[in-house]
Amino acid sequence: MPGSSSLAQQLGHDPHEVAHAWASKPISSRLQNWRSAELERLRDQVVFDRVAVGGCADSFVRGSLQNIWNARMVGDVYQCSATDARLHGVSGRELQGQDAIARFYTDILGTISDLRFSVDYSGQKSSGAVDPSAKVELAVRWTLSGVHSGSALYGSPTGATLFLLGESHYSIVDGLIVEEWNIFDELSVLTEIYRARNAGS
Repeated sequence: MPGSSSLAQQLGHDPHEVAHAWASKPISSRLQNWRSAELERLRDQVVFDRVAVGGCADSFVRGSLQNIWNARMVGDVYQCSATDARLHGVSGRELQGQDAIARFYTDILGTISDLRFSVDYSGQKSSGAVDPSAKVELAVRWTLSGVHSGSALYGSPTGATLFLLGESHYSIVDGLIVEEWNIFDELSVLTEIYRARNAGS
C-alpha cells in the first residue's frame, strides 16, 4: 500500500522537490470548495470525549481511534495493541512494538494541533470462523485535519491547515491489534506546508 510520497521515490523523484513544485500551482475552486466542506464537516461532528473500547472489531477499532486522536489518549495503544504489534506506514515507516507505535501517534499529535479525526467507513472481512480468538481483518477509511503548529514532523511549523485522507487495515487476534497497514497522501501534506512557506516568504 504505497503512499504518493513512496510512489514519487519509486519513480526516482525527491518527494520534497515534487511537493515544492506542486505548491506553486493554484488550487481549483472545485477542489477548494470540497476541501472547505470537509473541514467544516470535521469541525461539526468530531467529539473529543474518551469512549469505552470493546465489543466487536468495528467498535473496538473505532473506539481506540477516537481515543487516540480526538481525546489525545495515546496510552490506549498499550490497551489495544499487542506488545509486539507491527505498523507499516507511509514513506517506508516500519514500526514494531507498543512504544514505537505510540511515538508515531505522539509525533503526529506534536505536529498537528486542533486535530480532528473521523472514521468515515469501516468494513470487516468475514472469515466464517466461530472461534473468538481467530484473526479478524478490518479496513477503515478515515479523514484527519488540523493545523501544522509543531515541529515533530515536517520541519518548522507553518500554520498551514492540513487535510489528510487515509486508509488503515487491521489484523486483530484475541481482541488486540497485531498488525496495521496505514496509508495517507503524505505528498499532499508536504505540498500544503510548502504552499504556506511560499506565502510567508
